[in-house]
Amino acid sequence: MLLLSAVTAGVVRIMLSAGLLFGAAGTLNWPRGWLVLFFLSGLSALGQIMLCHDSPALAAERLQPGCGRPRGDRVLGVLLAALFNLWFVAMGAEMRLGLPPLADWLMVPGLGLALAGQALSYAAQRANAFASSAVRIQRERRHRVVMAGPYGVIRHPMYAANLMLLAGGALLAGAAGGLMALPLFFALFAIRIRLEEQVLRAALPCYFAYAARVRARLIPLLW
Repeated sequence: MLLLSAVTAGVVRIMLSAGLLFGAAGTLNWPRGWLVLFFLSGLSALGQIMLCHDSPALAAERLQPGCGRPRGDRVLGVLLAALFNLWFVAMGAEMRLGLPPLADWLMVPGLGLALAGQALSYAAQRANAFASSAVRIQRERRHRVVMAGPYGVIRHPMYAANLMLLAGGALLAGAAGGLMALPLFFALFAIRIRLEEQVLRAALPCYFAYAARVRARLIPLLW
């Protein structure tokens, strides 16, 4: 049942992304658009399906988070989902309007960022069994602070992975507008990180020691 739910959610995510991207572009004859869809939606869905085997409890939590989510996080979740959908639409609209794409050679670093982002996202979920898609304390699963894997370098590797994926996707699509949206994503991620850390510090006293040990929240040496 869990695997079926993950597959269904993955198919829905891919279809929605494809509808937004190619609907805005007005054509299916857009090879760079298909690359974006594969590396951002396709591989992400595959990762969630793999998670059903590696960590079924986390896969279930990410598909349907439990209770205890702050209202502020619900609002941020809606804003992030809306911005992500608009990001697809904006990149497709650039194609429809015939705006000159970014240089083809930028697809190489774009591919690297997309693959690295997917790898970091999966590594973070493998290391942290509590990497929910919502900000909440999972008391029913004996929530604790995780310092393994990428969490030993930055405190919020999932957000870092998302930024890498977004940057990589924009470069693959050749869409300057996709790159210009990155500061908006960063701002919303930063607000959510502040909220998440407030919740973690209040419920898990050992988070103070972890934060003192791992200084970087999102980008090593910067923030």
